[in-house]
Amino acid sequence: KAISISNLREDAHRLMIRALAEAGRRADAVRHYDGLVELLKRELNVEPDASTKALALNLRNSRSAVRLPVADPASSPDA
Repeated sequence: KAISISNLREDAHRLMIRALAEAGRRADAVRHYDGLVELLKRELNVEPDASTKALALNLRNSRSAVRLPVADPASSPDA
């Protein structure tokens, strides 16, 4: 829902990527990340932040069931 309100909220995209990965949909999670990279470049001319990149790297490097680290709530822009 947060993405539909503001598609530039990286924290919402990270939640989506984690949810897809936890559901066993790693390929969809990677595609979602790739789409986010394109969106941020096109709209803001920026790259994803370090935590989003780390999440994607973790996802790409994992071979089995994905247990992705949960971001520290204190590092969230809403904290």
